[in-house]
Parts: sequence; structure tokens; C-alpha cells
Amino acid sequence: ALGAGGVDYVTKPFHKAELVSRVRTHLALKAARDSLRQLAEDKDELLGILAHDLKSHLGGMQMSAQVLHKRAVTMGEPRLELMSGNILHATNQMFSFVKEFLANSSAERGMEIKVEPVALHEAAAEAVRHYAEAAQRKEIMLHFEAAEDNVFVSADRAALDQVIDNLISNAIKFSPPARNIWVSIAVTAAGAECRIQDEGPGFTEEDKVLMYGRYRRLSAAPTGNEPSTGLGLSIVKKLMEAMGAKLRFESVPGQGTTFVLHLPAAAAPPP
Repeated sequence: ALGAGGVDYVTKPFHKAELVSRVRTHLALKAARDSLRQLAEDKDELLGILAHDLKSHLGGMQMSAQVLHKRAVTMGEPRLELMSGNILHATNQMFSFVKEFLANSSAERGMEIKVEPVALHEAAAEAVRHYAEAAQRKEIMLHFEAAEDNVFVSADRAALDQVIDNLISNAIKFSPPARNIWVSIAVTAAGAECRIQDEGPGFTEEDKVLMYGRYRRLSAAPTGNEPSTGLGLSIVKKLMEAMGAKLRFESVPGQGTTFVLHLPAAAAPPP
């Protein structure tokens, strides 16, 4: 009975006091589990509402802080430049954390995944364009290569965008200035793969054990004082699994890291 999933049992002949006591105990345990589940759902909902509202306000604060900092630099006031720079850095840190917290909450709850034909070339090219300025600020060369255009894979476009964004963002964040990052698309026997390769610090053996955990700070630190929450790789792994795709990485300490997204092939949608 226990092997089949039962949590308790009584033997015949039944003893009334024992039977009533066991039933009462399991009813109390059931009520406690239901209460804890409800509390957890209420907490997640409250945190989600707070984080969503914070994201809206922090977005406005971030834009104002950027304008203020640029003005301070133009005015040539060292003290004002330092203060506005501190405000901008703190706002960027908070905004990054809230965005990744919301993405993690969505992945944890099992965001609705709609797998359909997606042009992998377009998704990767758009992410490269999005991070071109961030790479340029660190004098990092961001390369994009595709064996052929219009490679269609089975994926959720929003989830795929978030995965590629996270990996390119991390590559820029942890790479020293004046290095290279390559994003490439290649056709495989089962579909296609997207590779994101950097020349950063790579992962240590200890990092490899912890890297997909939530809020995990690994041995490497951002090289440009960028914010880091320790949620990015956890989100990437959950979204890839939700899409039924595969994720692997190759890394040697001191020699960079390559993340490879393996996605199943899909027929091109009708025009």
C-alpha cells in the first residue's frame, strides 16, 4: 500500500480510537498543506504585483537618471557627476533585478509556451542588434554569422528571445573590454543550433555545479560594474526545457564559454 502511494494504513480488525486518531491526524495535515499552498500563492501574487509596479516606476527613474548623468558630465561638475553616476548605477541594479525576478517568477509558474515555427536567424539577429551599443561601450566586437537565412525551428518566440538575450547580455557583462563575442546559426541533422561564444573568464568546476541555481553568484564578476542578480542562467534553463529544446555549454577557465541551443526543425509557415 505504501509502495503504491499510500501515506498510512490501519489493519483489521479496526480499533475505533486508533482509526479516528489517524483520520484526524491526516485531515489536520491536509489542512496544513492547503494553508501553506495558499500562503505561497498569495506571497507569489503579492510579490509579482509589487515587482510589476516597481518595474514601471524604476523604468522612469532610470531614464531620468540617464539624462541627469549626461547633463552632469556635460556641465563638468565632478561632484555632481559622481552623485548622478551613483544614482544611475543603483537604479540600473534595481531595474535589472526586478526584470529578472519577474522573468524567473513567470518561468517558475510555467509561463504559457506556444511552440510554433520561428525564424531562428531573425531572433538571433534582432538580439545582436539590441546589444550592439552595449558591446560598443566596452569596445567588444559582436559578430553574427548564419550559414543560411530563414532557418525555422520549433520554439516559442518570446521565450527564445529571452534565452538569447540573457546569454548575449551575460557574454558582454562578464567579458573584459576589447574582446570578441560570436553569435552563429548552423543547420543540424535534427534542426538548427544557435551558438553564443565569448572570450570571458569561463566557468570553474565549482561554477558548473551551481550555475543553474537561482540567485547564484559565481566566481566571475561583471567587468564593467554591470548589475548581476544570479537569475539569468536559471531562467534560460527553465525556458529551454519548457520548449522541449536542449541546452549545453563548453567552458574552460580563462578561455571563455560557448552556450549552444539545440532546437528541433520546423516547416516554414505559409506566406
